[in-house]
Order: sequence, then structure tokens, then C-alpha cells
Amino acid sequence: MLSDYDVEVLIGGLAVLAVYGYAAFWAFNIRRGLTVKLYRNQTLGIGLVAIGLAYFSFVFDKLLSFVVTSSLGTDIGFAILPLVLFYFTDQSLRAARESDPLERDQFHWSKLRIVLWIAILISLIITGNLVSPTSGLVFAIVDVATAFIALGIPLASSAILLPLAWTRSSDITFRRHLKWFGLSAISIGLCFVWALLTPPGGVPGVFVISNAFVSLSGEFVFLLLSAYFLYRSARAVVPLYSFKEKIET
Repeated sequence: MLSDYDVEVLIGGLAVLAVYGYAAFWAFNIRRGLTVKLYRNQTLGIGLVAIGLAYFSFVFDKLLSFVVTSSLGTDIGFAILPLVLFYFTDQSLRAARESDPLERDQFHWSKLRIVLWIAILISLIITGNLVSPTSGLVFAIVDVATAFIALGIPLASSAILLPLAWTRSSDITFRRHLKWFGLSAISIGLCFVWALLTPPGGVPGVFVISNAFVSLSGEFVFLLLSAYFLYRSARAVVPLYSFKEKIET
């Protein structure tokens, strides 16, 4: 029989999955109705990020234990999120160059992106296959380093370069699209901070919330906000003009 805590995990987790699924559904449907390749790639990226975050929450928010406990599921979750995040960052930087009046190639991204894609893919392959229980210290160090590359490159490039792309683009629609994505990323960051403040078995104190229900509820709230902001990011690429604006133009 499920405890009250398990029921909260199921209800909250399913709600998070539903909202991320809704964001992905809208992103893919909006993409079908767009004709501009720049915006089609952006909405595809949003849909993929929504799926990646949905799977991430499914694996790491205890929902997987209700279905199957497998290291393979965790490995897949570890691989999906960096790939879809870097794909979105890559497409956004390419789009920012097209919408930049000066067509600046930020950090020589057209060439750098190829090197980073190769580094991420190789790192994910090594991380998933290199280390076994009998591996030595050298292999363990290499595994940690490659895991850092696989996660660090997508996170660092999106955190540093996407705001720069936002400032250099003259496309209002594209800037609004990135604004909502940024709010989604902030929500995910706050979710991780909240999780650090509420560790399993944490000692009650000034910076630690020991109540399990409060801890889990806070994580679900931030994840739901993130999913909603992704939905708004996908909707933002649809050029919506009022009747008055059409008359004035």
C-alpha cells in the first residue's frame, strides 16, 4: 500500500509530466504551422527540451521506482538532457546570427559548434561505457572528466551565450522567445537549489527544510513553472499582431 508521501510523488510527478508533455505537444504543432526555418528549428528545440526535462523528472524524481529500477534509465536521462539543451543553444546562436544586423559570428560559433558537438558525443559515449566496478583510479578520473564535459559544455554555453544572443538580435519575436526560455532555465536552477536545501535525511537548521512534503512540493512547483515557461517560449515564436497594429502598418 502506498504511503501519503508516495501518493504525493505520483500525483505531483504525473502533473509535471503532463505539463511538459503539453509544452512539447504545442511546440511540435506550432512548428508544423511555421514557414520560417529559423522559427521551426527553435520550436523543435523547445519540444525536445520539454521531452528531455520530462524524462529527467521521471527518472530523478522517484517516479522511475514505481515502474522499473534500472541504471540504463538513469544513463539515458543523463544523455538526453545535455544533447537537447545543446541542440537548442546551437540553433539559437545560429538564429541570432541571422537576425543580427551585423551578422556577427559570436565566438566563431559556425566552426566552434562542430568541435563542441564532437566533444559532447565522445564524452557521453565514454561516460556510459568506460567505468566498471573493477576499473582503476585513472579510468574513474577520466570518467568524471568526460561527464563534466558532457554536462558542462551544454550548461555553460547556454548560460553564457544565449543571453549574448538575446542582446545582439534585432528580432523582437526571437528575443521574446529566448526570454521565456531563460525563465524556464531559472526555474530549473531554483529547483536544484531547493533540492540542495532539502536533502534526504537533512539535519534541520537555518538552511535546511526537513519536512519531506514541503521539500517535494517545492520541487514540483519549480518544475511546473519551468514547463509552463517552455510552453510560452514555443508560443512566443508565433507572430501575433492585433488588428490595430495591422491597420497602422
